[in-house]
Amino acid sequence: REARGLRIPRTNSGFTRMSALTEEERNFLPSGISTRTKKKESILSPDDDTSESPVDSLLSETRRQSQATSKPRPIRVKSSSGQDDGVDWTSDDEKQLDGLSTYEQRRRKEQMIAEKKRRVAEMKRQEELAIQNRLKKQRESLVDIDRASDLLNADEQERIAQWERDLRKLDVDREDLTDEEYQERRKKLFSERTRVLKAAYDRKMDRLKRQKGIPDGTRIEGEQAAQLDAQIRAEEETLLSMMNPEEREDYIRARNEERARQRLLAERERFKRDEELQAALSETKRMAAIRAAEIMAKELQHRSNNVMYAELKDLVTEQKVSRAFTYSYFSLLQFLASSSSNHAH
Repeated sequence: REARGLRIPRTNSGFTRMSALTEEERNFLPSGISTRTKKKESILSPDDDTSESPVDSLLSETRRQSQATSKPRPIRVKSSSGQDDGVDWTSDDEKQLDGLSTYEQRRRKEQMIAEKKRRVAEMKRQEELAIQNRLKKQRESLVDIDRASDLLNADEQERIAQWERDLRKLDVDREDLTDEEYQERRKKLFSERTRVLKAAYDRKMDRLKRQKGIPDGTRIEGEQAAQLDAQIRAEEETLLSMMNPEEREDYIRARNEERARQRLLAERERFKRDEELQAALSETKRMAAIRAAEIMAKELQHRSNNVMYAELKDLVTEQKVSRAFTYSYFSLLQFLASSSSNHAH
């Protein structure tokens, strides 16, 4: 503080009063300087010890405001093994050690930390007990819903009852298991229950479709589709009401993944149909072109035959050529014409 050009409060004995300094001013001092520093004769006069300058009043007001607005962060206390017990050591706890000797401070601090650990452990125990009570109420309500719903048949209701007994036994054996083992077995039981409910839901959906006369894999539209969607949503709401929050979250995530997979398959199927349609259209165009070429060739052949027939009549009537010569001559022309067309193809 002296290096900043400010006044340091001092006692009449000539020692610096470090209790009047803020935490920031304490940190400003070099690590090698003691908190009880002998007053330097050349810096302040004795009269300054009892008088308060305007700068001091301004600093005191600023210090009070900063202490009122800012609160030091608590320090997390760890055990000798490095384990975090969730115990915080605050500045208020530190103030309770003021005026005690070093031995008394250490002893008092150990007692305070032990008391904090006991309160934290009791709080965790109460939270765990509240969670267990909430889960118990959820299980009881789920079993009541399962029995009242027509979604499950007799075999599935028996499996749900067995699930309830297994879960109750798991809670009884809770103390003999680690947290990982307990959570793993509990998750396995709830997964089995979800599979039973999902199978019952799928069976109910198939029964609804059969009642509507809808074959598997058939797309429906219009009012019939709206009615079926409404019934499916109602049954799905019933299914979700029979699940606990964890099961519901897993089911919704799996449902969204299945819907995304179905959309992807539908897109691939549509793309495949478009490709097949384009290939069929191209093949139709190719066959139409071949057919048109054949028709054109026949038309040209027909025209050629007509021309040759006219020439034959001219030869017979005008030049008196025998029929045998005419037949051989035009047969040769027809043969040559067919040969030339084959070479062209």
